[in-house]
Amino acid sequence: PEDDELKIYLAEIEIEDGNELEALDLLHTIDSSSETYPQALLVQADYYHLNGLPEVSIQKLVEAESILADEPVIKFALAEVYFTMADYQNAIKKYEQLNEEGIEEVSGTIISARLGSCYLMIGDYTEAIVLLEDALSYKDDAEVFYQLGIVHVQKEDYDKAIEPLEKAVELDPSLTGAYILLSDVYENQSKLEQALEEIENGIQYNEIYIELYFKAAELASKLNEFGKAESYYQEAIEIEPGNDRAVVKYAEYLTYMEDS
Repeated sequence: PEDDELKIYLAEIEIEDGNELEALDLLHTIDSSSETYPQALLVQADYYHLNGLPEVSIQKLVEAESILADEPVIKFALAEVYFTMADYQNAIKKYEQLNEEGIEEVSGTIISARLGSCYLMIGDYTEAIVLLEDALSYKDDAEVFYQLGIVHVQKEDYDKAIEPLEKAVELDPSLTGAYILLSDVYENQSKLEQALEEIENGIQYNEIYIELYFKAAELASKLNEFGKAESYYQEAIEIEPGNDRAVVKYAEYLTYMEDS
């Protein structure tokens, strides 16, 4: 076993150094009867997952789980791979197993937050809200607040969406999607000045994302701030000179202004 532990240690070093084939060769020399065999499978699973082979990663994890059925780290690893594959039903099964065992957090990830994300993705918004709010009872998290805002928008509960979205950008000012969604909510409520303000706040933290400039230009135009609208279109083109969509949008805007 000590030799096998050394092999795993050396394999991890080889992976870090970019010598993946050498690492896999070392891991494959560990016999399935060894106490360290499940650990070797986990290292392989992690390698395959990170290198875009999630199906192989799952095979390794399922084999490891067959040996250590009660090991929460393996259940969590399986759930995470399913989650990144957008296989939310299988991810839910694994996360739920951890929940039922009273495991609330693994490797800094709140299980109810992941479950909430899964239910959001499959369209079960009521369950998603319960789980995301439960996750926030453990700690504030910008991404969880953002997802909670998304759920409320999907349910067309726009008033309820505002608070979590504002909290999301307060905790993480670089969360561009939250600014856009918050702006959409205010626009839906005909609060165009606030909608534009949120987009401009987003631009402060992400000056190269041209979708923000398109949105800002459209809102400025609706507010009859035509000089500001033109300026945003021009800035978008300066950021991405080869972006045909930016050029077309600006041309359409100029045509609209000439015809008005």
